[in-house]
Amino acid sequence: MYDSRWVAVVPVKDPKLAKSRLGPQLEPWRTDLAAAFATDLLTALLASSRVELVVVVGGRRLPTDLLDHDRLRTLPDPGDLNAAVSHGIAWARQQEPAAATLVLAADLPAATDAVIDRLLDSIPTGPLHVIPDLEGIGSTGLLLGPETEMTPAFGDASLARHQAAGAAVVELPGIERLRRDVDTADQLAAAVDLGVGERTRSVLTEMAAATPPRPLP
Repeated sequence: MYDSRWVAVVPVKDPKLAKSRLGPQLEPWRTDLAAAFATDLLTALLASSRVELVVVVGGRRLPTDLLDHDRLRTLPDPGDLNAAVSHGIAWARQQEPAAATLVLAADLPAATDAVIDRLLDSIPTGPLHVIPDLEGIGSTGLLLGPETEMTPAFGDASLARHQAAGAAVVELPGIERLRRDVDTADQLAAAVDLGVGERTRSVLTEMAAATPPRPLP
């Protein structure tokens, strides 16, 4: 698609404010799950052979050793998702003007470095692409050429907005792990079926241990 250099931008909302749609049963674990999702995605990006730099916009409450990684930079959260994406892209281009940019949502706990590499190795030619969620309604990511200008439009039903802005839809098989974002309990279950990262597995194990067994009928 472009030069082999890629910078990843990930907007990470404060976990205390994230994942409000997970439902009442998961509410006690919402903050831990939101942080775990972002941690697993960032770990996968840092393990990717194609990503040179990871830019986190926000990132409060994430593990210190992760945020201190020599290929990760943090920026302050402006408080709005699309403003955070724009801020991250602009900063990344100042640092690496020749690199292409991969934007990913922070709630992709099934992401792996192998799937990220597959995406970046296989994306077809074009200045702007959008990764659709598995429902085909929202967007889980964007891929931008070094000189591509666009206004991010993440949020409910964002796929159509990104298409209207000129983004071609990524139709690559084998990247379901990058399309399974998690907003609801059912989507979390689907991500678990795909295989989630270490930190999310750890939180789910803690949840299972803390849940009292159902009484016998």
